[in-house]
Amino acid sequence: MPTSSEGLRTVGVSFAKLVPDEGHVVAIRDAVDRVHKATLLATELLNLYVRDRLQNHAGSGLDLVCDANWLLNAFNEVTRGRGKTKEVKGRSASRRRTTWSSTG
Repeated sequence: MPTSSEGLRTVGVSFAKLVPDEGHVVAIRDAVDRVHKATLLATELLNLYVRDRLQNHAGSGLDLVCDANWLLNAFNEVTRGRGKTKEVKGRSASRRRTTWSSTG
């Protein structure tokens, strides 16, 4: 029960009822699927980076993994957009040294 000062309530409603336009439903579901896939790919890329840093660089550079801007750059690395990509020192070099097949 909300307090009288807030006056807010949470109401359960189906997605189809909340968004009646089928075109919007398709666009929202597509966006959710793309973000989910990009999140998985970004975490795989970060996993490769961390493993490379631990195995080949004695753990140096791991402080970058906790930097929000660097994490966003990793997310952008696995997505496609209209904008110009920014080269981040260290990340692309690590990507060139580490291939997807080396995770096995």
